Amino acid sequence: MLSQSSGSVFTALIVEDNAEFSAVLSSMLQENFPKIQIESVLDGERAEEKVAVCEPDVILMDVRLPGINGIALTRNLKQRGVESRILVLSTYDLEEYRHAAIINGAECFLCKGDPFFTESVLSRVKQACLS
Repeated sequence: MLSQSSGSVFTALIVEDNAEFSAVLSSMLQENFPKIQIESVLDGERAEEKVAVCEPDVILMDVRLPGINGIALTRNLKQRGVESRILVLSTYDLEEYRHAAIINGAECFLCKGDPFFTESVLSRVKQACLS
């Protein structure tokens, strides 16, 4: 993984079918990590293609996506040996989502409605990109 402090650029991939929410995440990351390169896709199939091309340091992955869902996509990527840290995101704070995200290789599960969502995302992205 590339380090923000080393002057290197690091890459985040946002996999989110809500374009408006994706833009908010992108702006938040750009504001807090000026050297970050952000890619985004709206569905799981495009995410698989994009991961192969850009090898992101961190992936912000929605659970409910058109085509393959975020949990299955996380599993597929990890089984293929992808080293990106994956943060699984959902509007629905369901224990089954939390459990499935972690056992399938996600770094964590974050609920979009959590009052500390922004801080949690920024903290996890910082950890991913400074390691």
